[in-house]
Amino acid sequence: MNALVMINFTQFTMFSSLVRTFAAVLAICLLPVVCLAQVSDHAKLSLSATIDSARRSLDSRRLPDLASVEAEVIRSAEGVEDYFRPITPAENLQKWMVYVATEPLVEAIRSKASEEIVLEHAQRTHERLIGNIAGLELSALRKLRDSVDRLIAIVRFKDGAKSIKTIDQQLASLGERLAGIEGVPSAEEAASLAALVKLIDASNQSPAVLSSLRGVFSRPNVVVSVGSSLVQQAASQVVSRDRAINDCILGTRVIGSGRLQGSVVANTFPSHGQAQVQLTLCARFTSQSVGYNGPVRVGTIGSGDVQAQRTLFITETGVSLSPTTTSATLSSQITSIDAPLRLIRKIASKKAAEQKPQAERIARDRLQEQVGTEFGSQIDQVVSQRPANNRDATLSKVRTTLHRLNVPEPSRTIGSTRQSIYLEATQAAPDQLSAANSAPPLAAGSFDLAFQLQRHIGGSTSEFGILPDRRIMQVLGSYYF
Repeated sequence: MNALVMINFTQFTMFSSLVRTFAAVLAICLLPVVCLAQVSDHAKLSLSATIDSARRSLDSRRLPDLASVEAEVIRSAEGVEDYFRPITPAENLQKWMVYVATEPLVEAIRSKASEEIVLEHAQRTHERLIGNIAGLELSALRKLRDSVDRLIAIVRFKDGAKSIKTIDQQLASLGERLAGIEGVPSAEEAASLAALVKLIDASNQSPAVLSSLRGVFSRPNVVVSVGSSLVQQAASQVVSRDRAINDCILGTRVIGSGRLQGSVVANTFPSHGQAQVQLTLCARFTSQSVGYNGPVRVGTIGSGDVQAQRTLFITETGVSLSPTTTSATLSSQITSIDAPLRLIRKIASKKAAEQKPQAERIARDRLQEQVGTEFGSQIDQVVSQRPANNRDATLSKVRTTLHRLNVPEPSRTIGSTRQSIYLEATQAAPDQLSAANSAPPLAAGSFDLAFQLQRHIGGSTSEFGILPDRRIMQVLGSYYF
């Protein structure tokens, strides 16, 4: 588990490879780094006070009504056939009914079977309703699964007085365990906390305790970081362009050639809620030309520097762009003045010297405009080629898979630092806890891509498990491969 993904990728020369590179890397790198969740002394004291208060206010009347939940399970089971009958052939309907097989559970409920038998049949039904199987995302089956899950959670509360005593003991145990945690919870402590949270959540007894626990354990527990080195490799591009010059400056026709040589670099900047990547073109411009004005020909050489910048703002829904900013410097040197008469050459030389500063400003402004327009247009073209439809289809596919596996869709945030672009996600169901602290920072330059996964409070017992849990691998498989 304590592994850091460190991959160096060969240089990419086209910015359009950026998105493809990210997708390929995510498909390859699934090894986690542990996000350590520590509980502060202040949090322990606050939770201890909340737990003591909750123990004094336990009330069996607030326990969930088992009879109403059992009735809900029966209605949901009967509703499956009503749901499928109008939308699927009879043969397929029969296959679904055989697969779901709710009759043993319904019969156990109706016959007032023991808690152990009801729980056994409920667990079996629950297991059949989870898997990456087409159809398990349908509303009737999800409704049945939810009702069965509620039954599993509260069947233990059949005896109200006994249940309150058990909850009181568990709350006392929770307080003791929290007080005894030093730094990062052990695997045993984590499993116990997770089980206690489920019990408290199902009992309707101590919402303040749950709220306090979730307030402490609320940090993102999955972080994917793309190193700035990989962003640089994907976005960098060497620029070398020759272009013909055919212009008119101050009434003089200018003919010649110019060369632009430089590179595009990418830098990430601190931002939370969206990633910011600034693309910068830094280039050197050189030219050689002849100006024609009547019988006079003026030879010149020129040189200067040009810089163009544009920022990409990356969110889950797409990429937006800042306006292009451009700056340039340019200087020129007159190398020759040719004219048929000496007097004309003398006049032309004086005139050229007078107009040189103005001509350089005009040439600089045009260079700046041309480079900025071309740089901005190329970025527009790359961004417009991003497969928005494919992205939407992929997200829909992932959500469907999550529904089938009963995995909650994680809340997530994209951002960036000077060292990386990151995606933070919180993967936890309502009756689970997340991390107490943020993922530990990664050393700058030590990775191209890092996948940090908390060995978290739900790690041993959570509904969605931890890599390589079978259902998580099915989610990853449906998304990346």
